[in-house]
Amino acid sequence: MKLKNWIASLWGDSQEIHACRYLKALLISLGLPLCFLTSTCLRASDADAGSYPLKLSDAYPDSILLNADYYHLRQVQDLYPDALIKNTDQYFTDRQNEMQELGITPFVYYWGDFLGNPVGGLRQSAVWAQLLVVGAKIHLDPIGWEGATLVISFSDGAGNNLGQSVGNIFTPAQALSFPTFASNALYLRQLLLDGKIELRVGRFSSASVFASLPAMGALPVSGAVNGTPTSLFSNLSGWHSNGKPSWAAYAKVEPTAETYLKAAILEVNPQANEVIYHGFDMGINRNDGTLLLSECGWTPTFKSSGSSLRQESGQVSKEVTTEDAGYPGIYMAGAYLQNYPQNQFNGGTQNETYGFYAQGQQMIWCNKEHSKQNLSLWGGLTYSPQAEVALIPVMGYGGIYYQGLIPSREKDITMLNFYTGSLSGDYALQNLTMGRATQESVVELSHIFQLTEHFQIQPDLQWVIQPGGYAGINNSLILGFQVAAQF
Repeated sequence: MKLKNWIASLWGDSQEIHACRYLKALLISLGLPLCFLTSTCLRASDADAGSYPLKLSDAYPDSILLNADYYHLRQVQDLYPDALIKNTDQYFTDRQNEMQELGITPFVYYWGDFLGNPVGGLRQSAVWAQLLVVGAKIHLDPIGWEGATLVISFSDGAGNNLGQSVGNIFTPAQALSFPTFASNALYLRQLLLDGKIELRVGRFSSASVFASLPAMGALPVSGAVNGTPTSLFSNLSGWHSNGKPSWAAYAKVEPTAETYLKAAILEVNPQANEVIYHGFDMGINRNDGTLLLSECGWTPTFKSSGSSLRQESGQVSKEVTTEDAGYPGIYMAGAYLQNYPQNQFNGGTQNETYGFYAQGQQMIWCNKEHSKQNLSLWGGLTYSPQAEVALIPVMGYGGIYYQGLIPSREKDITMLNFYTGSLSGDYALQNLTMGRATQESVVELSHIFQLTEHFQIQPDLQWVIQPGGYAGINNSLILGFQVAAQF
């Protein structure tokens, strides 16, 4: 009985019996290996009692020790040529090829962000946020409908917003989206005149077709430019992204090879923001509003001087100038008009909301010997003049992207971005508990390690200046990383 009580005390909850806790951990760490060795030796002795005790190498010709020696002499890829990531890459590539033969192009996107603010803000914390988007493009050419594609996708978001601890307006994680499983898009796309005209009708979001640059897509970790500028989400009740589709009609025309015009009309449905509908509320109500969007763009490619090479043919030598791909760019300007009541900061409602944006991205340098090594600049500005309803009347953003900064890693991207927003004076007068809000800015430094064709990891640093626009909140340092998979 005393022995039983002594053993039971080892597993007690008393905080004072440190020796017992240590012994308990020791028993756990040694118990399984000892039991394994004992049972194995007994089986070996039963088979040949005269040879006991056996040498380790005789009893275990494939022991962990021998495997460790084997492992030490070789690299991981030699031991595991079919590693998980490599197999996953090939598996999805094979399945995509099989589906495309049937006229279907499936796609899967995943982003996961782990971020914390060890310095500054309202308080310190660390959070995880993630977004999964799955869908398919069903090409209708095989059934005789040329240029037509049915697009369907769904999204699933989860996680917490670190901005609640930092106190900032520019969401630290772009992966933070509609926090539920939801319909993302369901529309018919029609191309005409060799793609010079594109039409869409169905359900999709404004952020999927307007006010977006390549640099603002999946590259930054910060949500300041979550595909499109944060100011558009903050200033317009009808501007949506993942998980919040609206009934819409869209048209794009390319008058020349380097210009385009596009316009759209979208339904403004207040129920799109409600999680309980999961993006499946397809009704059109009498009180719904409309959002009109227009954008014009220029996509030039500036040719460089090329490089001179000397060719020799027999005894003849001559200079040959080679043309490179040039420096591509994209520039756009747009406007919006929303016809739906929005609450004013000082009371009352505003029935019509309007604004403008202009932005661009340009490659400015490219290594002639290694074309994937290049440097690009990007930036933009949004302007919403109605300060009584627009949280961020003026927002500026931009940055620099360097692809191939690290030798032998030409697919990696290094970026340094800057985002700043001037807050509405009407909003500031109604929120004076922490002083008067003026302007919030964020500097982001990030690097994408492209591990494989489909997988990447991205360490990220953000420095938030005046979180929430308040000088009384200490500037905050945000550290973390993003993992992403795209198929």
